[in-house]
Amino acid sequence: MENILSAYLKMQQRNLLIARQKQILQQQNEELGAMREELSKQMEELRTAQELLNLRNIELSKYAHHLKRKVNTRDEIIDQQKIQMAEYAFINAHLLRHPLSNIMGLVALLKAEALPPETHLYLDYLHQSAQKLDEIIHRINKAVEEGGGFTRRKL
Repeated sequence: MENILSAYLKMQQRNLLIARQKQILQQQNEELGAMREELSKQMEELRTAQELLNLRNIELSKYAHHLKRKVNTRDEIIDQQKIQMAEYAFINAHLLRHPLSNIMGLVALLKAEALPPETHLYLDYLHQSAQKLDEIIHRINKAVEEGGGFTRRKL
């Protein structure tokens, strides 16, 4: 009988041990379930954040494309303005200055003639105005060539 009792006690101890292990496993299982739920929530938050980032990325890409088009448009405008400035410099240096040089030469020739004093006075005024205009044309040409720009005050 002692053997039976001893075997029974051993079995009871094993049952207690198994019951404790079962309790521990159930507790661990519950903890794992809670962790799984928390991980699921975090995964959902990450998915939501990823979707938001994807939308923001699309918006930024569209905005970058829009800005690139704006820059290209402005570059084209600047290129056209450069061409216009070069054309203006040519017109100013050659087409405008040529007739002015002719006027200045004719005034010099007329001054050498024997004309009434009143006419010489008008020729002096004409010569002074032509020189001022010539000076302004030279300043404009210099400003255009240097690329620094110019204003009425600078001229």
